[in-house]
Amino acid sequence: MQLNSWIRRLRQPLIQLAFVIVGCIVLLGCKLQPENRQLTITKVTDKMNWKPLTEEADIETIISKSNSRPQVIFKHSTTCSISSVVKSRLDKGATLENIDFYFLDLLRYRSVSNKVAETFNIHHESPQALIIKNGKCVYDESHMSINFQEILTSASF
Repeated sequence: MQLNSWIRRLRQPLIQLAFVIVGCIVLLGCKLQPENRQLTITKVTDKMNWKPLTEEADIETIISKSNSRPQVIFKHSTTCSISSVVKSRLDKGATLENIDFYFLDLLRYRSVSNKVAETFNIHHESPQALIIKNGKCVYDESHMSINFQEILTSASF
């Protein structure tokens, strides 16, 4: 009888402790994955893995790769505070294996930025996020309308 009483008293605090542990794991950017009936913890990449877009020839590569997976282009002005805020938000997004993220410093590579606008028939803005799928621009947002979750949703269609 005494053992049952101990179990009843410890049950609620143990459940609360389990919630605290799982909450801490999630806040630290970890993901719980069951493998072989055991629980393992794997860290999600907590920084965006940008690929630099520095040459006009890279645009053809993006078009080609867009036939098999979405390509995201983020056009950034290093002197614009709004652009810096948006980039900071995107930097917090986890790098995903099925989407490539390109970073275009449009002040240093103005001709590349102009070529992107011409190739995809879009109006130049800064900051600007584009999703390229099957050689076409399917998402075009600028300034504070750029949203990482929206990018993921649009890229998955």
